[in-house]
Amino acid sequence: MASIRRWLLAGLLVLVPLAITLWVLDWIVGTLDQTLLILPGAWHPDKLLGFHIPGFGVLLMLLIVLLMGAFASNFFGKKLVRWGNSFLSRIPIVRSIYSSVKQVSDTVFSENGNAFRKALLVQWPREGVWTIGFLTGTPGGDVVNHLQGDYLSVYVPTTPNPTGGYFVMLKKRDCIELKMSVDEALTYVISMGVVVPSKPAPLPATLPLTPPL
Repeated sequence: MASIRRWLLAGLLVLVPLAITLWVLDWIVGTLDQTLLILPGAWHPDKLLGFHIPGFGVLLMLLIVLLMGAFASNFFGKKLVRWGNSFLSRIPIVRSIYSSVKQVSDTVFSENGNAFRKALLVQWPREGVWTIGFLTGTPGGDVVNHLQGDYLSVYVPTTPNPTGGYFVMLKKRDCIELKMSVDEALTYVISMGVVVPSKPAPLPATLPLTPPL
């Protein structure tokens, strides 16, 4: 019975992550394949080939994103994008939704931004209790006038669903920058500490260690 129980657990450890991964990929591919509906009926791959092959919607979406990026990067495209942003910013209800989403996307996808570029070790929800957070920037606006000293904007995700969490502003000296990638830190959070990131190699004794933020 002990051997059967051990084999059962070993089989679940192999099959459950694989099944969930395949289910998520199937959902993503199936959703993106709906973009094929924008094509004329005669151009659908199913009709051209005579049978269904999943994944053409992913290629079409990738092509659309690349073409949109190429258009938005040239002179006329930039002017049109600015005009579109200005137009949407004047519509009462759309303005609040669009501006908020755009600010978040600009922060997350900006090549020069620091959003979710660093994993931090912070004390949360109280002193003496440590968890992993992600640097999103520095406080701004009128908030700066009420904070004394250097502060960081930190996103503290929940476990095992990191899409929910808390936005907090912590003193810079109380945040420790971790020598691990954001992917490793997210995996650590999602697994509830079960999947431990690899320990970074120690620096030579002649070099000073990188101080906390």
